[in-house]
Amino acid sequence: ENTFVAGIGFTQPIFMGGKILELYRIASLGEQLASLGYENSKINLLIQVDEAYWRAVSLQAKQKLALEYRALLQTTSENVATLFEQGFATKADVLKVKVKLNEAEMTLTKAENGLKLAKMMLNQICGMPLDTDYELSEVAKSDLSEVSLEDNIGKMTLMRPEAKMLDLKVALAESEVRIARSRFMPNIVASGNYLLSKHAHNIAKMEREEALEKLELQANMMQFKRNEAFKQEILSQNNLENAQENLSHAQLSFEEGIISAADLMEAQTAWVSAKSDNIDAQINTMLSKLYLEQSLGKIKVK
Repeated sequence: ENTFVAGIGFTQPIFMGGKILELYRIASLGEQLASLGYENSKINLLIQVDEAYWRAVSLQAKQKLALEYRALLQTTSENVATLFEQGFATKADVLKVKVKLNEAEMTLTKAENGLKLAKMMLNQICGMPLDTDYELSEVAKSDLSEVSLEDNIGKMTLMRPEAKMLDLKVALAESEVRIARSRFMPNIVASGNYLLSKHAHNIAKMEREEALEKLELQANMMQFKRNEAFKQEILSQNNLENAQENLSHAQLSFEEGIISAADLMEAQTAWVSAKSDNIDAQINTMLSKLYLEQSLGKIKVK
């Protein structure tokens, strides 16, 4: 009576087949995997922002082009109206110019609406109010130098977050194999579980090799596309210079009465088309450079 006995005990794992160490390693790998996934998400977001930005820049350039084209046709319309009053142009000539001018007005309206929507999309991606307005930069002068194919392109793709994530997934599968081995090797039932984990590890390694081959193939494709884009921009620039020269000659010839208003409008249309193609080529060059840097793991975000 009135006698109390207290006791305390503890269990200290001396050796558990490496399970504790592997569980700690799995936790660490999982943390690294989450960090790389976050980094990859930021890179993808950056790509989305750049795509939206260059889309808006393209539409801004085409809006200005539409304004230039309308101004050309307005001048042509005034000149043809004067010639009609003087008896040097027909009513059909006047109507043809008016039709072209109406088409130019519609094109300008579409360009303005497209630019507004493009800015709204860019604002939405950047987390800004949709009605935020601003003046975008002009289309930058591209680096029109051909990209030489990288000899160590396979090693460069290993710097991509996706490649690093594949390595971590293989390491996770390897840790699961070790845990299964240390826990269940002594009994037959659990041996089946170990073999199953081993199979999952092999699958992870094969999936990694296949995915790395695809990343390397993608990088090679992006290099070819980059070179195609810069060649296309050079061609479009040459076409634009020819179209501008042709338009200048056509305007002089029209003023001297050598060609008709229809011939002048044909030169104007060719110039607008060449200018629009050149804008598209410049934007394509910028985007192809962006995609190439992404495929080679050169895009870094803080």
